[in-house]
Amino acid sequence: MGLDLAREESVSAIAEAVLNYCNTISDQTSIAGIWKGFGELGLFSLPELFGECACAASCAAMEVLGRKGLGGPFADTLAFTACASAEMLEPVVSGDVIACLGQLPLIPLPERSSIHVTEINGEAVLLDITSVVPVDMMDGDRWVRAQASPGKVLGPFAPWADRYDIAISGWLVGAGLELIEAASAHASQRVQFGKTIGEFQAVSAPLARAVMSLDSAKVLAEAAAVRLDAGDSSLVTAARWSAARAAEQAAITAHQTYGAFGVLEDGPVFGRSRRIRQLATQFPQERLVDAEAALGNRSLGLVERN
Repeated sequence: MGLDLAREESVSAIAEAVLNYCNTISDQTSIAGIWKGFGELGLFSLPELFGECACAASCAAMEVLGRKGLGGPFADTLAFTACASAEMLEPVVSGDVIACLGQLPLIPLPERSSIHVTEINGEAVLLDITSVVPVDMMDGDRWVRAQASPGKVLGPFAPWADRYDIAISGWLVGAGLELIEAASAHASQRVQFGKTIGEFQAVSAPLARAVMSLDSAKVLAEAAAVRLDAGDSSLVTAARWSAARAAEQAAITAHQTYGAFGVLEDGPVFGRSRRIRQLATQFPQERLVDAEAALGNRSLGLVERN
């Protein structure tokens, strides 16, 4: 049996629509304006609009957001709109309210109206935030160290984590591919010792390995999304781990390719690399990793939770 890697036409259409909207966003557009625009586009309505291929659509849309370097709790909001009850959805789907997932004491807190969900004893639970202290995060988004009390229980947390992980996998793949494509273009133009640096194996080989890892992670993420749409979450853990590992390696390779330019705060790598580093391990579904297993005794080195 062969593996069909072709996207549904409707999934490709949502990816194109997200890309077209991203291209209209300027540096002066506020987070409120960006979020409202995505709400009007239908990004947060994917679970309702796409039904049986909602996870695949979310993964494709998030890959575009990763390529464009757009951060914020997009994966959180997509998980919320897929898993929360209908009476809670309207302000989130419309883009008026941002949904965030976090684990106390450190949670995202955008500078606009937001709703917060955490995991307590395997359940998704609303948070009633009582006090916050701002915290500087690697990705530059606004997070806080918070005190909060648990509110309404929304049901098992596992479906939220699965939806989040699929979305984050798409973002990480997109961000990694964009970095490597930019680094490859740089390598084809920068000249050292009379040759472009891309002609040197020490530069071209890591770039090639990064592309292969990201392409593999992309296939796995898309396959996991299709399986999750069918009710099977067995590939979700592997997809997020693969995407995180490939994106982190892409960031390292991009830094090496750009050399000194790669460490400049306003350079072509710095911001995207830091966001990748944070999202690769971020709650809600951190993964325990067994180093010995990662060498080959068990698939991907993942540790089963009891």
